[in-house]
Amino acid sequence: MTREGRCHVRRQDSPDPGTVTKPTTTADSTHKIKPSSATGLTSTAPIIGDRNDAQHLVRRIRDWNDAEQVHHAVMSLFRENLPGPQQQRRATAGILYRIDQNTGRILLQATVAPIRTDHGIRTTDLSGLLTRLTAGTAVRFRLDINAVRCQARTHHRSPVPESEFPDWLARRLHPALTAITILDAPITVRRAGQTPLRIAHVTATARIGDRDALLQLIHAGVGRARAYGCGLLSVLPSIE
Repeated sequence: MTREGRCHVRRQDSPDPGTVTKPTTTADSTHKIKPSSATGLTSTAPIIGDRNDAQHLVRRIRDWNDAEQVHHAVMSLFRENLPGPQQQRRATAGILYRIDQNTGRILLQATVAPIRTDHGIRTTDLSGLLTRLTAGTAVRFRLDINAVRCQARTHHRSPVPESEFPDWLARRLHPALTAITILDAPITVRRAGQTPLRIAHVTATARIGDRDALLQLIHAGVGRARAYGCGLLSVLPSIE
């Protein structure tokens, strides 16, 4: 299993990057997974920096609701000649990211080192955390997931109804995570070009079922629109 990495960039204009609908439930802020305080620089570690400092990244984003702008800004942190065909380089490098609804930052994960570590960007290694994720462990997790269904024949996309969302999510996380309890799942609507994204910002508890399947989801991401801020799965053991 390769190691992972992540990034935070604070927005100055608003802590809310989109239009949020009514959440299903509300979780106490002490229950939400917080980003690590980064220390040393390694080739696969999280990258953390305030928007005030990470000028190279944020000056590329004029509209935070435009997922394509955010995508291009994130990719500019990495070398252009990533391995693989052009349309697969993000996935090959394990690059996933999420706009954090609580802090107004970008959390980014990758298995390759960024070429930019200036403007206060810091990194840390997640391999120590991954070793703690064993089968049967109670965990809390956060995930932004594009809550839409796509018809295989017509390619028509429709939103997942709120009443069906818990079962829909559980199927996508099985067998990696079981006994899922959703604490919060507000919806934000963004766009990627002309395509709307209906992003559920999930905070939940669960129990690890299949550890190998979980590590695969952490590495590859969950669901659609992973190039546009969806799919990054953040998992921490719960304190019981």
